[in-house]
Amino acid sequence: MASEKEAIAIVLDVGPSMDSAAEGDRTKLQESIDCIHMILQRKLFSESKDEVSLILIGSDETANELADDDSYNNISVARPLATVTWPFLEFVQNDISPTDNETDFLDGIVVAADHLRSQTMGKRGFVSSKIILFSDLAGPVADNQLDAITKSLKSADIALNVIGVDPDEDESDEDRKPPQGGAGPSTAPHRKPKTPQQKLGEKIVNHILEAVDGECYTFSETWEFLSNYQSKSVRPTAWKCQLDIAENVKIPINAYIRVKEAKSKGFKTVYAKDPESTIIRESTHHLNDEEETEVERKDMVQGHRYGSTLVPFSDEDLQAMKFRSEKCFQVLGFTSRENVNRYMFMGDSTMIVHPEKGDEVAAAALSSLIKACQQMNKVVIVRRCYSASSSPKIGVLEPDIDEKKNRERFFYHDLPFAEDVRRFTMSTLPYSEETITDYNDKFKPSDDQLDVVDGLIDSMMLVVKDEDGEKIEEKKPKNLFNPYLQRLYHCLNHRANDTTEALPGPSDRLVESLEMSERVKEASNNQLKKVKETFPLKRVAKAKGKDTADNVFNIEEKDAEGESSEKKPRMDDVELSDLQKEKVDKIGTVTPVEDFLAILSQKDRDRYDEACEMIRERIIQLVFDSFGSQLFSKAIDCLRAYRAQTLKHSEPRDFNKFLFSLKESLFQKNKKAFWKLMIEEKLGLVTKLESEESSVTKAEGDDFLTEVVEEKIKEEAPPKEDADELLDMM
Repeated sequence: MASEKEAIAIVLDVGPSMDSAAEGDRTKLQESIDCIHMILQRKLFSESKDEVSLILIGSDETANELADDDSYNNISVARPLATVTWPFLEFVQNDISPTDNETDFLDGIVVAADHLRSQTMGKRGFVSSKIILFSDLAGPVADNQLDAITKSLKSADIALNVIGVDPDEDESDEDRKPPQGGAGPSTAPHRKPKTPQQKLGEKIVNHILEAVDGECYTFSETWEFLSNYQSKSVRPTAWKCQLDIAENVKIPINAYIRVKEAKSKGFKTVYAKDPESTIIRESTHHLNDEEETEVERKDMVQGHRYGSTLVPFSDEDLQAMKFRSEKCFQVLGFTSRENVNRYMFMGDSTMIVHPEKGDEVAAAALSSLIKACQQMNKVVIVRRCYSASSSPKIGVLEPDIDEKKNRERFFYHDLPFAEDVRRFTMSTLPYSEETITDYNDKFKPSDDQLDVVDGLIDSMMLVVKDEDGEKIEEKKPKNLFNPYLQRLYHCLNHRANDTTEALPGPSDRLVESLEMSERVKEASNNQLKKVKETFPLKRVAKAKGKDTADNVFNIEEKDAEGESSEKKPRMDDVELSDLQKEKVDKIGTVTPVEDFLAILSQKDRDRYDEACEMIRERIIQLVFDSFGSQLFSKAIDCLRAYRAQTLKHSEPRDFNKFLFSLKESLFQKNKKAFWKLMIEEKLGLVTKLESEESSVTKAEGDDFLTEVVEEKIKEEAPPKEDADELLDMM
């Protein structure tokens, strides 16, 4: 089935009247080019299949199929009907210039209609045709063929839009609305009065628009529509299945994606000197040995870590492990709507569920189910398998009924499994009498504080009523465009046209969409002042000790019994964090360095040797249990801390002995990557220059970090374990 697309002919007047403007004002030709450029950009970035042509009236050359010696002169088909490309945009931006030729805009409409007819005849996929005329209608016009032209447009079902004039106003000051981001209509306050020729042209245009049900727009109105880039439009495709309620109760349904995150195409690596050149990537895999032996893809399998062991899985194992299920949409049960909270919604999309198109029985059955769920305040819990190769998901169907639009449907959302839910235990806030405890009672807000915050929320509401009592909503989601995509398209367009100039800043319209509206700012300012007054913040000054004579001359204070006050523990010097801190007895894998230092800082007994033994064991565990180099950085930190404490305590011999043993083990067990990290971090032996207790010279220390240990890898068969031994281990 061919994709549905539209044929569009853009007719641009480049005559002398389009190039005239008041001093400091932008001409209508410049404004027209900006609008056309934006139309083409939207088509390009949305990857639209629509085909667009550009026809210039008033051009110096004549290039159209209807031209002869007496008619349709100075009209050229600058770009024939085709999908939009970058060269098309570059032509519009750089190669259009005004002329001194005055041409009848009706002739341009006739040439455009003929071009659309000839280019779409016999081709599949075109569902509509449209002509967009950019002209001030100031050129000569002959209306003797007006009825024939109108009839021809109606018979060919060609729509007409006219941009750049306002037939309802004699002077279109509104048409001078400034653009957002530097393009579009100019900022001059006045236009020239309309000439009799323009008024005649507008009268003719009105006649055609009424006959073909067309539209007329000013530049400011057009720019409102075109100021945002359009993402790729996706044709809705139904997921067809049966809502399986019971063995003999199945309703054919069609499900459509209603909301899904729009994502841009990712950046690709290209050859900088010639981006059109093809880059071929080749990947090879090698063993981590001295020869770096290459491994063929057929000799590799997937592996999954089980504890410290990598368990290989062949392709056959992976296929056998996959869950097999038929495509289904099965009802598991019903529950109260309050049992399904919005935070439980998962997935990257929301679907709407309708009965299968054309099936009246399915429509009646699904309608009854939707109404019953709505009346009883219930939702449907379902099991969904998109296809036979998909994993099953659990989801919820929420009823949605709009009586004004006579619409009934289900909304579908994915729900989490038990493993997907993360549970957090937080202390309750004292917002009501039931939630007040001895701990949080001091944080209970007063009535005045609650009223002030309520007022702040009310002042920042985005839905307000106008003078007529009608609701007006700011920041409607359907009018808010993704700022990342808008910025990306803006920069792409700029870089495609100019490869050297710096990228422009964000457009004014984009910045405005991200900021608070002036109405909300003004309404909330007074309330914010009340919030500051009701919730005063006071700086807590840190208590300073008094400079007494005892402190200055280090005189010991003695109590009544004659004991020195320094020998007695003082609660004033004890921090709350010290009381809450648990005593560290072992070095764990989460914060091994902190645990190591905490044990060394304990004053009740000397645990240096014990702490060093534990940190050595932890380093070995982190290195040899690491998946790849995942835990290497933590092991390096441990080694660095161990070396620093060795120097501090002047005990280098055990450290140097440990390094010799570690180096040999690294090479025996193919952990040379960690050895390279040790060399980069210069974590070598402690030499005599660093500690007098060391027997290692500077030369020996340097040789240690450069010397390579001969690998002695012995392939040993793994010991056989029977089932009973494995069970005992488990």
